[in-house]
This record gives sequence, structure tokens and C-alpha cells, in this order.
Amino acid sequence: MEVVAVGEILVVLRPPKYHILETARLLEILVGGSEANVLAGLARLGHTVGLITRVPDNPLGRLAIAKYRSAGVDMSRVLWSSDGKMGLAFVELSTPPRKNRFIYDRSLSEASKLSKDDIDYDYVRKAKVLHLSGITPALSKSCAEVVRILVEFAKRNGLTV
Repeated sequence: MEVVAVGEILVVLRPPKYHILETARLLEILVGGSEANVLAGLARLGHTVGLITRVPDNPLGRLAIAKYRSAGVDMSRVLWSSDGKMGLAFVELSTPPRKNRFIYDRSLSEASKLSKDDIDYDYVRKAKVLHLSGITPALSKSCAEVVRILVEFAKRNGLTV
């Protein structure tokens, strides 16, 4: 494994281009997430990559995992919960002078419950690079602790962060 990342996958709900949420009657369902998107891009370039995250075992969680698995991301270290929720992002795409709008509902998402005990440290140790963002530690105190511990772990084990 060349690159391992830790972070949240979001379900993205988006009205058709140039429509606003207040008047939309349809929403497109997508998935996204900073760390997962980076991994998908690296996989397309031929790198071996894997994601550590938590998702609920429901249709939205399975949709999210299937998308990144099909992009070449190893999802074997995903932790599944029998309840819980996916983080949500509502996105309005626009043209100037109006700006794109993003509304997030991440509070108490399954990924925000990630703890230091959820991490497979042997899996991380085998990577060359640990990819993190500033988003993950902002999700919760336990996520901030995970990121801090992983940075220290990576330093001790010779990984690039």
C-alpha cells in the first residue's frame, strides 16, 4: 500500500445545475470527501491506496463504499456500524455573480465517531504516505485525537504525512 488516508465520506445531494435548494424538486445523489477523492485520483494514476473510515451499514453507506472501491481504493479497513448516519453535503452549483453554496450536516456522523481503537496500525505502517486533512480533526474530539496519534505514529514509523 503506497498511500493510506483517514477521513469522512459524505453523501452529496445536489439540485440540477443552476437550481437552488429552495425550489428544486429533484436532487442528484453523489458521494465525496476530501481524503477519499485524493485517493481515487491517486488510484487512477496507478498508485495503491486505502481509506480508513466509519460508515453505517445502510444503502447510503454501501453506495459510498462501492463508489470508491470501484475507483480502485482499498476499502477493507472501513468500519461498519449497524446504526448511525452518513455525513451530508447539500451543494448548489451556480454562475457569477452568485456563488456556489455548500451546506453540511456532519454532526454525529458515523465518521465523526472514529476513535484511536478503530485504526489498524499495522495497515498504516505498511504505507509510504499517510494522507490527512484539516477537516477530519474538526469533526470531533475523538477524530482530533486520531489525527494527532496518527501523525506521531507516522513520524515514528518513517511515513510521509
